[in-house]
Amino acid sequence: MSYCGNCGTQIQEEQTFCGSCGAPISEPNAPTQQSTEASIEKTATQQSSEVALQKLATLKAQEPPPTKSPGKKILIAVLAIFLIGAIAAVAGVVYIGYRAKQKAIAALDNLESKSGAHKATSKSDPSDPKKTNPGNNSDGSSRGDADNPLAAVLGKLKGSDDSSESTPMGNMAKDIIEDLGVRNPDIPPDLVRNIPYSALTNPLPCPATTDQIDPAKLASGRILFKPGTILTDSWSLPLADAESDNIIRSASPASLVFEYSGVAALGLDMKYKSRPDFNETVCAKDIAEGEAYATGWMTKSLEEPITPGLYPGVARLLVPTTKFNELKSSGSTRMVFVYYDYMNALTEWELLAWKGTFSRVDPDDVPFPLIINDERINVPTIHVRANMKVIETAGRFGQRDQPVDAYILDDPNTPVMLSWMMGVDMHQDDSFKVQVIRVTYPRDTPTIEQQLAKNRKAITWGINFDFNSDVIRPVSEPVLKEIAQAMSDRPDWKLTITGHTDNIGGHKYNMDLSQRRSAAVKKALVERYHEDPNRLSTGGDGDSDPIDTNDTLEGRARNRRVELTLD
Repeated sequence: MSYCGNCGTQIQEEQTFCGSCGAPISEPNAPTQQSTEASIEKTATQQSSEVALQKLATLKAQEPPPTKSPGKKILIAVLAIFLIGAIAAVAGVVYIGYRAKQKAIAALDNLESKSGAHKATSKSDPSDPKKTNPGNNSDGSSRGDADNPLAAVLGKLKGSDDSSESTPMGNMAKDIIEDLGVRNPDIPPDLVRNIPYSALTNPLPCPATTDQIDPAKLASGRILFKPGTILTDSWSLPLADAESDNIIRSASPASLVFEYSGVAALGLDMKYKSRPDFNETVCAKDIAEGEAYATGWMTKSLEEPITPGLYPGVARLLVPTTKFNELKSSGSTRMVFVYYDYMNALTEWELLAWKGTFSRVDPDDVPFPLIINDERINVPTIHVRANMKVIETAGRFGQRDQPVDAYILDDPNTPVMLSWMMGVDMHQDDSFKVQVIRVTYPRDTPTIEQQLAKNRKAITWGINFDFNSDVIRPVSEPVLKEIAQAMSDRPDWKLTITGHTDNIGGHKYNMDLSQRRSAAVKKALVERYHEDPNRLSTGGDGDSDPIDTNDTLEGRARNRRVELTLD
């Protein structure tokens, strides 16, 4: 008897195929016990393997998936941030060291040239701009740029297209390449990258030009730029508004000179502050055809609130005439925004700059509120916006591209930059807004006495105080003098002085501040003008009696006021 070697079924004699599984019977007539046992063993092994595989599959299905540890991701992120910060710090130190070495080499070269160690050079011809400024060619390119392989690298890094974004590493690379002698084509030729400390006593010269300022034209604009005019602007800060005064001192064919009296502070909370007071000169060429504009300056430090006072190539207060005319005719114009930051390690002010295209937002003029000699009026303005791209960082790592929203007085005689907001979130330390809120002219006739005689009440915005303080600013003197004159003319008058504030800081604080400010006005009238203290009483209403909204800079500026009433 034989059996199927595949399934073990009994095979009859002369069968050539298994009746159960159909397997062929290779040797139907000569089966052996050994082959039968081997077949059974093979079948058992296969069945055992299948059972083991099924059990393994079941166990894998029951095993929970491995959990991802968030700790590793956090650690990697922290290490990455630390690495980036370390790279930035090292790059900054290397850059400063590199600049310091450059200054030392320049000083040594200068010393050697004075001692006759260098060959004498030809005298410059002031009539030839190529000789007076050998670093620039007539086309505005740096001498030797065509032969300098780094010029092509700078061209790749500068990214003048408004749609592209600058990067910190790219900006720092540009600065280093510029220091190696390649001029940045985005920087206007009249701008100076570095202003030495010695410029405080030996100011830099104005850019050469045949343009002249017309003082009569400035004095006949919508805002009268004449000696004694005060443009008061307000800087919007998270904790309060900080006011500063720009007092026109003179206007000549060569320059416009004004005195800046404001506040310098450190940090968004202005915890540490000082009061700078200096004269600033704006050159004729920069008013007529300048390419750069600045809203203000960085002082050397809070302990030394000083600045050079003259910045070649930069317009202030007024938008350059050519830029204004281009904006009026085509609806857009390209302009550079700058400021200079002092670097102690190099004892110089260094240029930081952005560039962008300003385009009209509204096709028609937009009314803009101003207080002119204590009267609220609206003036026509051009509303513009731009995306400003970083073009110069002075080796600093934190500067970034920013949007700008601005309003320009629509007046060809005096195109004043009335409002400038840079950035999106006002709580970021690189965002700010500054706006002209008040214009004061020297008064030919007294108005406070007339208001009191007619209405028994007078409101003045001409008595101004230091930031969050009861200290009266010097620009308030003409109004104090006018009040004193009214009391001398009307010896029977008795006045109540009431202080008012905006709503920043809280009601309790503002009540105390307004009372202290009214007391300061009385003290000034008594001590400086010898008024009878019994004829003056004081009070403060804080933020409880607003006459405008507290949601805007101009509204808060109107709410900060001093009121006089006849008893």
